[in-house]
Amino acid sequence: MRETKGKVPLITIAGIAELLRLHKRRPFTYDKIAKILTTWTHPNDLEHFIEDTWKEIPDIGLMRLVLQVAHDAIQTEETNLPDPGMILADPRIKKHKVKREDIIHVLIAVQVTTGMLVIKNDKDYQFELLAPVDTILDALQRDLSSDASEKSAGEVPVQGHAN
Repeated sequence: MRETKGKVPLITIAGIAELLRLHKRRPFTYDKIAKILTTWTHPNDLEHFIEDTWKEIPDIGLMRLVLQVAHDAIQTEETNLPDPGMILADPRIKKHKVKREDIIHVLIAVQVTTGMLVIKNDKDYQFELLAPVDTILDALQRDLSSDASEKSAGEVPVQGHAN
């Protein structure tokens, strides 16, 4: 936010409406809001920029899956901290053909948004969970009602990945 200190960021009414519309569907993470507010974008391109930035937010189903796999790995592996490679090796992740970059994006989004995950090493992205999975998910998204029925049915929706 240093870039806008003492200045008013340029955001149009249409941009605000787009931000709110998308946020209602899936909340923006703090890093994405900061990106929108600190990146100069021509007003004609603002709505498109906001939508593109919103699309960068990991799907809540993918976040849930990654966090659950991480939690399970922590329970079985007492010596090493989990990392994206450990997560990718899990059959539940392989089933969805998740990429390493997607895992890293989830880790960064959870760390920046909730502070309930700490990346210990930026080279290999070893991390530590500081709260239970459900607590983290509640902090990430206030309204999981659309995913609640899928969660109770045991289905893990991972948007944009093969099931």
